[in-house]
Amino acid sequence: MSLTMKLILLFSSIVLPLSITIFFVNDYAIRLLKTQATESNQNMLQISLSQVEDALNEKYRYLTNLAFLNESVRTLGMQGEERSSYHYAKSSLKYSLMEGIASDPWVDGFFVYLADSREFVTTSLNVANYEERMQGFHDLEQTMNKKTEVTADSGWYSELIAGKQRLIRVIRSLDNVYVAVVVNVDSMEEMSRLRQLDISGEIVALSNSGDILTSGSLSPEWKITMEEVVENKEQYKETKMQSDTYLLFMERSEAAGISIIKRLPEKQLLRQMSHIHNVIRTIPLGIIVALFVLLVIIRQVVLKPIHILVNGMRKIKEGNWNHRLKEGRNKEFILINATFNEMVEQINALKIDIYEEKLRGQSTEIQRLQLQIHPHFLLNSLNMVYNLAQKREYSLIQKMTKHLMDYFRSMLYKQAEKIKLIDEAAHIEHYLEIQSMRFAGHLDYRIQIDPLTTEIDILPMIFQPIVENTIIHGLTMGKERFLVTITINSTRMNGREWLEIIVEDNGRGFSEQALAQLQSHDASITKPGRVGVKNIRERLKLHYGSDANLVFENIDPHGARVRMSFPLK
Repeated sequence: MSLTMKLILLFSSIVLPLSITIFFVNDYAIRLLKTQATESNQNMLQISLSQVEDALNEKYRYLTNLAFLNESVRTLGMQGEERSSYHYAKSSLKYSLMEGIASDPWVDGFFVYLADSREFVTTSLNVANYEERMQGFHDLEQTMNKKTEVTADSGWYSELIAGKQRLIRVIRSLDNVYVAVVVNVDSMEEMSRLRQLDISGEIVALSNSGDILTSGSLSPEWKITMEEVVENKEQYKETKMQSDTYLLFMERSEAAGISIIKRLPEKQLLRQMSHIHNVIRTIPLGIIVALFVLLVIIRQVVLKPIHILVNGMRKIKEGNWNHRLKEGRNKEFILINATFNEMVEQINALKIDIYEEKLRGQSTEIQRLQLQIHPHFLLNSLNMVYNLAQKREYSLIQKMTKHLMDYFRSMLYKQAEKIKLIDEAAHIEHYLEIQSMRFAGHLDYRIQIDPLTTEIDILPMIFQPIVENTIIHGLTMGKERFLVTITINSTRMNGREWLEIIVEDNGRGFSEQALAQLQSHDASITKPGRVGVKNIRERLKLHYGSDANLVFENIDPHGARVRMSFPLK
């Protein structure tokens, strides 16, 4: 994990608990304010609803007296229309009903319904015009027809009368006589007083069956919400409508048959603590901004110089010993960078000394290995000249001597660490030409070189011992001519360019024991023909490490193959 991430995690461990604490404090303050608002509003609604109950109870008592104590009502119920007392009772009853609504404008009307004759004895309904009045009486008649089975008191309930929901209460006086009162809750003094006392929200009155009794426009969504609150008898509810949160406070009266709901926007409730609320919301943001600025400063002052220092170490580790750090701006890092540069210079100088000493040791080892190869080849060459002299083949002696002179002249004047592949191939060709002269009629050779590889630098005499051993151990004087094939080409393997040298013959191949020793790198230095193989392996290891390959194998049906490969870079 990077230092930057650690600092971020450290600051986060400080900021997050602090922000969470502030959030919970803010949330607690809001919940406390809502609790206080709930208690305050419910107390206010309880008082107002109690006043509404008292007013409705007063009208109920008047209605009870009218139903059971009023002589005019009893007369209308027991006498027919043809008697004079019936008409007198009817006139007297109308006067009494007018007195009942005179003091309370929220009472839309009292009426007596005679079920037998389907006749109303009533005051005029408190409606706007004649058409609404006639609609009202029609609605009242429909209501009374539904209440003919009422045995006593219907209780307060709502009905749509003259296009508006109103509270109504019906009492059965006699078998065929019903008395009732129609109340406009929206016009009650208690409701008006409640609206005047509390202007922070909206007051809505509903019947306990969910009918809205107050005026004002409510959307369908709000009507459904209000009905649910009344139906579920919820005293407090939070609801979201049109991206705003509202608080609903409800008080219900079973006696009056109505519920009063106050709808209050949450933002209006929180307005009194808006400044504190905004400050609390701003504190975490301010902390985050401050920490961000602090991180930027720390990054410039500490993290960036450390990153430069680590990057410099990485470059040194990758082998870029020329890389140096700039001085920087901070006093502490000026000293650190200067010390780092000085240490790199000292380590680089020490590494160069060690590397040069290693190269000198490798050069000495290579020369020692080459000296082991030169006498071996020289003795074989002199032996061939001697054999030709015995046969008095002077022209071949001259030809062979010329090849030997060219070969050893090249060895005398080219003691470099590496030579061109085309020059090494010329040495091998001299050697093979000498051997073909020695074994005339029994030895042929073929050298195939990829033209793109002729200028590649390789170790001198790196595969001549292989060619020598091929002839020494593989040549037989049989009917079939012994053929040595040398193939040199470049190949690409594992994303790198490799040089591949293959030496093949059609002789008898390796014995099982010799092949096992060669493949296991266990060829003994004391056995004839094994010195050259050991030298090749050691020289390849010195120059190419574990990248170089030397593989021995037999060819079906007979013959041997030696495959050497090493990277060009």
